[in-house]
Amino acid sequence: MRTLDLDLRTYTDLIWIYKKQTKHSVNFIPTGTTYEVVIHLRDGSETTQSAGAEAVDQALATLAQNCPWIVAGYSEELRKLWSKSPNEFIAQVDARRAEFAAAVSAGAFPAEE
Repeated sequence: MRTLDLDLRTYTDLIWIYKKQTKHSVNFIPTGTTYEVVIHLRDGSETTQSAGAEAVDQALATLAQNCPWIVAGYSEELRKLWSKSPNEFIAQVDARRAEFAAAVSAGAFPAEE
C-alpha cells in the first residue's frame, strides 16, 4: 500500500478534509476511479494528494485522529459555507480547537506524549 506524502505546515493550518472520488469513462464505458485527499487550509488554499482508496482513507483517519477539531467529510452544505463564508468556517473550527484544548487541560483527554 502506498503512503501519502502530504505537504502540511502545521496541524493548526488544517480546517477541512475529505475524500474526493472521481469516476472516469471513455465513450460512456467506465475506465477506473481515482481518489484524492482534499485539504482546505487556514489561508484559504487547498492541497490535494492522489492515492489508492485505502491510502486516502488511512490519511484522512490519521488527520482526523490527530486533529479532532477539524471538519472531516464532504457535504454540499459545507462546500457552500466554505465558498461563501470561509472566515465563519475557520472561526467554527477555531472554537472546536479551543474546546478540545480546554478539555485536554481539564483532563478529559490524555495529552499525547
